[in-house]
This record gives sequence, C-alpha cells and structure tokens, in this order.
Amino acid sequence: MMGTHLELQLLSKNFSGPETSYRYIGKVMGMTIDFTVVVTRWIQNMEKIWETIGHPKVIVIGWFRMFLKLTPKNGNTSVELGISYEKPKSFFGKILCFFFGSWYAKWCLKNMLNDAKKNLEMKN
Repeated sequence: MMGTHLELQLLSKNFSGPETSYRYIGKVMGMTIDFTVVVTRWIQNMEKIWETIGHPKVIVIGWFRMFLKLTPKNGNTSVELGISYEKPKSFFGKILCFFFGSWYAKWCLKNMLNDAKKNLEMKN
C-alpha cells in the first residue's frame, strides 16, 4: 500500500492466545507508523479480539479494536471480521480520518479476508 513496509515484532512469549502482543513499525509515504496490539479475548478456533495499546501512530485512524469470529454452519464456517476505531489525536490525523478513515478500515478488513482465503486455498 503506497510504499508501506511494516516490521512485525513479537513482544510476548507466545505467538497466539490471550495476552499475545505485537508491535508494528514502519513507514507509509514517508510517515511513521508505530503501534502495539494485544489480544484481549481468545477462544481457540472460534474468536479473537485484539486492540492497540499505548499511543498508536497509525496516521488515518487512532486507537482500534478488531475482532474475528468463526461459526460452524452446515458443514462450513461463517467468518465475521470487524473493526472499531477512534480518530487520531492530531489535527492532521483527524482530517485524514474524516476523508479516509472508513475507507481505510474497510480496506484493511478486505485485505485480511483475502489473505486468509488465499492461505486456506493453498492448504487445500
């Protein structure tokens, strides 16, 4: 996305599960992105909720919480993915969020679902 390169750092001992935390750091169009997320709810193979902690630098949005819920349905699995977010604290960030926040959130969710679908198709 527009020259984005994010480095992912595992901050916890475990790669998944409750209290797992990651830090994402990088740049997009020369602007720094730096945020840490922690898993706040985890039901293995069913539900995951994670959110930013501290003072996230995400440019277009501020604090956010995401969720992923899997529900078995007639031999298949229904997937629900969502995001809640706040406006950034900076004036510039608030302007960007006004124009691009909703678009950015939808873009993130769409890409996450497409990546998950590709991974599942590669395993079959």
